[in-house]
Amino acid sequence: MTLVAPPASDRTMLQSVLRRSFAQTDAFHHDSRAFRNRLVVTSLLALSTAFAIIVVQWRLPRADIIQRPTGGEDVSRWALLILVMAFGAVGGLITSIPALAALPRVKGPFNFPLQQAFLKIALGSVTAVVGVIVTGSAGVTTGYASMQALAGVALVFGAAQQAVTQFLDRRADQILEGSR
Repeated sequence: MTLVAPPASDRTMLQSVLRRSFAQTDAFHHDSRAFRNRLVVTSLLALSTAFAIIVVQWRLPRADIIQRPTGGEDVSRWALLILVMAFGAVGGLITSIPALAALPRVKGPFNFPLQQAFLKIALGSVTAVVGVIVTGSAGVTTGYASMQALAGVALVFGAAQQAVTQFLDRRADQILEGSR
């Protein structure tokens, strides 16, 4: 059995189609890789910021980053800060669940939903600390009435990171839509 080569005009057309297809695939992988790398770097920056807050609390013994709630006078500064960060991370986790469920699985080496979830959790702990500091300051309120109120505010502000990360969610959707 002998194979017959297609005519030159058909080969040229096939080469053109294949080149365009490969160019589109390369562009998709380039955008996906760059976006995934930005998500990783942003997650690391959020974790570094959380670590820096912990170091400040550790190195400055008189700095009370989090205002103590009523009934929480016996709780150490460390425990209070870690409590706020943990509840903020839970708030970030709660907001990452719908994002994980809504995004389709991409056939490729880049897993946006997982990286987005990591970012939301890391950023949730930071936004919780910032939110608790702002709302617990003497200029805004008279402080927190209980440890439960402090944990609730931390949870809400941890979930509030969604206001910022929704832009990243949209960009992930754009990249995924472009792959279809």
